[in-house]
Amino acid sequence: MQIKNLPKGAHALLIALQTPNNRGTIGIPVLLWGRPGVGKSSFMENLATPDFPVLTLIASIHDPTDFSGLPILQEGKVKYAIPEWVEKFGEEGKGILFLDELTTAPPSVQAALLRVVLERKVGFHDLPDKVRIVSAANPPDLMTGGWELSPPLRNRFIHLNWDLNASVYRNALTNGYEQAELPLIPIAQHQRARKEYASMVNGFLSRNPNLLHGSPEDNNYGFASPRSWDYAINLMASCAVLGLSPLQAKDRSSTVFMELLSGALGDGIAINFIAFL
Repeated sequence: MQIKNLPKGAHALLIALQTPNNRGTIGIPVLLWGRPGVGKSSFMENLATPDFPVLTLIASIHDPTDFSGLPILQEGKVKYAIPEWVEKFGEEGKGILFLDELTTAPPSVQAALLRVVLERKVGFHDLPDKVRIVSAANPPDLMTGGWELSPPLRNRFIHLNWDLNASVYRNALTNGYEQAELPLIPIAQHQRARKEYASMVNGFLSRNPNLLHGSPEDNNYGFASPRSWDYAINLMASCAVLGLSPLQAKDRSSTVFMELLSGALGDGIAINFIAFL
């Protein structure tokens, strides 16, 4: 997979989008943090194909019922109508739900998104198994107005820093932007690698039980919890399948492995685990 002419964070994003998770669905939820104008939205929309739609929703212009379903009275019972956007993924039921400008969403909308991101439910309707969830936001120091994300919502994502450096932009001026492709991660290989990394995490936490949990206050973005450790195990297994683990890569620093691990657990715990490996 060609990565040298893609924005920072793109390689890690593509891996996360293809990573199987514990619910039997595809994709670990990702939140991209990047300054305005660095191509977060355009990169996501360029992943769309005729049979792989990318649906962009601006969180601030939607009502909570757009994510939880509109309650209606039907035959003496309250039921929840499915929002029209759910049907945009078609019969194949695959694609990307892209929640842009997430920090502009008021707390009521953030609360409605909790079930969408983690449980993949819109009201009582399940999102299709192959719909991936990605969000984007501007870093807190570049955010004008808006709301901070609640710790429960933050912990439902892995967090990736996104940037477009000068060399990538200059190359794009001459040759256009590289067309990104999702990697192939065979399920059977991933399951085997996942068992190996689950065993390593078990050994690490037996020595460092206090690192099962991280502090939301001490980490600006991702922080450790049993949920995010599960994310980390799945993501590390994907890296192993792709030959990007520090245990197998020629470059033992394995930048993308560290990006994904930090995005799930926070920098401090990720560094400790890398040292353990």
